[in-house]
Amino acid sequence: MKSQKHWLLPNRVLYWKLTGDVSINNFRDILLEINGILQNSGEKIHVILDACTAHSLSGDDKDMQKIVRRVANHARMGILMVATHSFTLKQHFNRVTVAFGTHLRYTTNYKNAWQSLRNIDNSLPYGAPEKPTTHKRRQQHHA
Repeated sequence: MKSQKHWLLPNRVLYWKLTGDVSINNFRDILLEINGILQNSGEKIHVILDACTAHSLSGDDKDMQKIVRRVANHARMGILMVATHSFTLKQHFNRVTVAFGTHLRYTTNYKNAWQSLRNIDNSLPYGAPEKPTTHKRRQQHHA
């Protein structure tokens, strides 16, 4: 699994992109890191989890509920917005993230995720910040 995080709005909206096969342990590490961020934050934080290019969420989730409840019930945790096209991945996330209740939302892309967050928290800017991108470096071949 590859994972990259960026602040869309510093200390307000965290964008986290997941690619490839995501294990329960990977997701646990992400939640632990989000929990650390929440502990040091003075404001409510929303998280957009971009899983559009993730394939699966696999592994044993029996030990996940404690950390999920800790993050979901944190006073500064806003909405966890998951962007994915995969119904199977949604089912896997639902199995693990039930403690989020109505603070867990699904969408199919970044633009819709931002619009949904904006509808929930109208203190966010109307237009979505530019989505972070990663650039692959081209290799130049010298003749």
